[in-house]
Amino acid sequence: LFGNGEPLFLEQVIMALEPFQVAEGDVIIRKGELGRELYLIEQGEVEILDDAGKVVKILRDGDVFGPVVNLAARAVKVAGPGEVLAPAGFANAAGMEAHSIEPQVLKGIDNQVELSRLVDRSR
Repeated sequence: LFGNGEPLFLEQVIMALEPFQVAEGDVIIRKGELGRELYLIEQGEVEILDDAGKVVKILRDGDVFGPVVNLAARAVKVAGPGEVLAPAGFANAAGMEAHSIEPQVLKGIDNQVELSRLVDRSR
């Protein structure tokens, strides 16, 4: 996910990480929940279940998942060329300049999502 990131950016990401431990059988997130989390598996496995409770995928050490990853993948599909979209609250929390756009319907998310167009201050 961050393989091509600039060293300073990667350092900032690492400093922002907060350890989070779960026990076997704990539910980390449910399908359709909207949140601001991104989970990185340091050690262990996470099972992804379908609606019937059947394991459809197993994530392992180094894998990334969570609502931010899912939302980013869907927001890319509504972004224009060269445009970066993020949840409205994300830009504020990260201290980035952004302009709100119309709420969007994104596949797999029950409600409309308020997105913002991030502004590149270097231009």
